[in-house]
Amino acid sequence: MINAASGKRAFVDGVPIPSPDANYLAVASADLTAGYNPNRLSLWLVRADALEKVWSIEPTDWSPGPIRWLGSTTLQVLRTRVDPQTGEDITLDTVTVELEAGVWRLVESKQASNSR
Repeated sequence: MINAASGKRAFVDGVPIPSPDANYLAVASADLTAGYNPNRLSLWLVRADALEKVWSIEPTDWSPGPIRWLGSTTLQVLRTRVDPQTGEDITLDTVTVELEAGVWRLVESKQASNSR
């Protein structure tokens, strides 16, 4: 992405999804098996002259599926993995990424944490 005012560039892994207040962008790239693209979920702060990556995770046992903002500081993420026998995507669970006291963190659902 290129900032129209400053010309500064930021390289993102996928299609950015803006938060409702347009202060953040969420970007998901899912490639757990082939390895051609990063398997990453990242959050970017939108500044007047550039984007700043403020949080990122590169999971090794799941991929970020569809993402959607639940509010300006809460992102919902569907976690998936590929079934090794069928090659089909399997939905594991839904988690959130939340901004709390200035820090972004992944919050697992109670069901997911109880089953691990």
